[in-house]
Amino acid sequence: MARSRGNQTASSPSRNGNGRTAEEKGNPPIWSRKAWTGSANIEVAVFERLVNEAQDGQFVAYAVSCKRTWRQDEEYKSTTFFRSDDVPVLISLMLQAHAYICEVQAKR
Repeated sequence: MARSRGNQTASSPSRNGNGRTAEEKGNPPIWSRKAWTGSANIEVAVFERLVNEAQDGQFVAYAVSCKRTWRQDEEYKSTTFFRSDDVPVLISLMLQAHAYICEVQAKR
């Protein structure tokens, strides 16, 4: 979808290497958190997938997605672009996501 100046229109979801989003594949996040910034919700989610490598066998890869959602009139919109006042909240949620991934990896 087109993005207008100021990111007031919804963006297309991020695509993974095979051109499909995690949601399209039906893989729910293994961890997610939302926080309100005063003008929008910021959501950070962690996904895991099993990667097959010919030499090393299989391993788990983690991906983190970030989304900003707000209500405009009667419609909810979302984007992967963030305003400057969203950044502190985004950083906090990203650090929490990283800590979660580290915790999961330490248990493996």
